Amino acid sequence: MDYAQGWIDSISPVRAYSTITEYESILRRELIPRFGKKLLEDIKRKDIQALVADMSNRGLSPKTISNVVQCLSALMTNAYHDELIEKNPCSLVRVPKRSLAKADPFAPEDIRSILKYFQKYRPTEVALIATGFFTGARLSELAGLQWGDIDWNKKQITFRRVITHGKQKDRLKTCETRTIDLIEPLIPYLEAQKGNTFFGPDDWVFLNTEGEPFKWPGQDIAKRWKPVLKALGIRYRGPGQMRHTFACRALDQGESEAWVVTMLGHASREMVRKVYGNWIPEPGSGGSKLAAMMSEELPSENESENQVG
Repeated sequence: MDYAQGWIDSISPVRAYSTITEYESILRRELIPRFGKKLLEDIKRKDIQALVADMSNRGLSPKTISNVVQCLSALMTNAYHDELIEKNPCSLVRVPKRSLAKADPFAPEDIRSILKYFQKYRPTEVALIATGFFTGARLSELAGLQWGDIDWNKKQITFRRVITHGKQKDRLKTCETRTIDLIEPLIPYLEAQKGNTFFGPDDWVFLNTEGEPFKWPGQDIAKRWKPVLKALGIRYRGPGQMRHTFACRALDQGESEAWVVTMLGHASREMVRKVYGNWIPEPGSGGSKLAAMMSEELPSENESENQVG
């Protein structure tokens, strides 16, 4: 598959860095070892279906298998347009059905314990965790947040960029920008964070564990996350569950689906209903009910010497 490298080079200027990195990894791990000695026209649907079966037998997730087939399909589509093959052999390949991301939210008492622990033992990092719980933002969006993105008068936050795979991307996953409500319980945490980064050389609100701008937010945040849950005796779920926790608690408190969709940045209510349907009661509005519940989870003044605000 000598054609593969040329294909990667041709799409690199127009595709996201994270996509190119994933394609290169898939080629290296799966496609070149399997098809590297074959001509493109000799790769048939049955060969790809056999690869799917092999990956399933090796225990790869439906998402991973789908990503491999999508990568090969993109390559084959390019070859078709270059008139090297008569049709894309991936078009009728069957892949395992992908399951939606599973929401495994933290209980209100867990939120309280986690914030209290960070506030007492890692006070320079508590605002990051509070923002995750109180906005439902993706980790890459938290890493890309700058002080100029916060409108204190309107009580709004606008996410304009993400940090992922060591690169800054000046748009979000599903849209260019997203403006959300800055709910009351989060304000004292961000006010306190000013003392840590507001007057620094850069405009980043949050920094990694080394005090530098994020490059790999998922890994960087996990470094501070896992030990805390272990110390508290809370069953481990990744830091991405802060986003799910926000959505579940908001819906559980009766906030409207439309408000949650806006806060999370989903394209429609359908995804919210699919992932969080079990938490949708009667509709509410505007985040006030969630704010009231979240306020109850804040550590009281006599519980910590490092009270924010």
